[in-house]
Amino acid sequence: MSIFSRKKFDKIKREEVVEAIIGLEKQEEDIIASFDESKKKIGELVAKGKRETDRNMQVAYAKKIESIQRENASASKRWQFVNSNLSAMYALKSAMDDREFIANNSKISLNDMLTNPKELEKFLSKTNVKKMQHEDKLAGSLGVIDTVNESYVENEKVYGVSDNMQNILAMFEADKTNEDNMAFAENNKIDEAKEDPISE
Repeated sequence: MSIFSRKKFDKIKREEVVEAIIGLEKQEEDIIASFDESKKKIGELVAKGKRETDRNMQVAYAKKIESIQRENASASKRWQFVNSNLSAMYALKSAMDDREFIANNSKISLNDMLTNPKELEKFLSKTNVKKMQHEDKLAGSLGVIDTVNESYVENEKVYGVSDNMQNILAMFEADKTNEDNMAFAENNKIDEAKEDPISE
């Protein structure tokens, strides 16, 4: 039985809303997957059209692309419809969760204490005073730590990089660049050989 056929929202169960959301999310996933598939097909057809020299075949590819684009436009409207339904369902679920949250929290006995503003203010003020006292002590400790750390200077013999080490590091980088260039040139040769094989 559809939840939309019920007259009173109070009768709607949260499980029904969750099931509706799961169903709509599945529809949304399917539509998005169809977009990805259409994008792939269009890319393949464009590539074929660019390689094709026959005008009639190019027109055929173009018509196929146009047909897929029209289907995508329809799918886009379906996606927007599903997305709007999802937004409504999320809002309904959120309202139901809020209702349950409020109902559960109203049963807490401590809530009665919050109805006395003067006592609450006194408690919070006392707590804030203690908090500030502890924060001041902590700030003082942090200040001492910062002062000591700022006065510390690293020993260059331990942590520094000598000129010779800089030269070695530069050599590593140069070798890496040369290897990359050689690999790139080799790959280009292989690609060129594939595109233009020499007949024996």
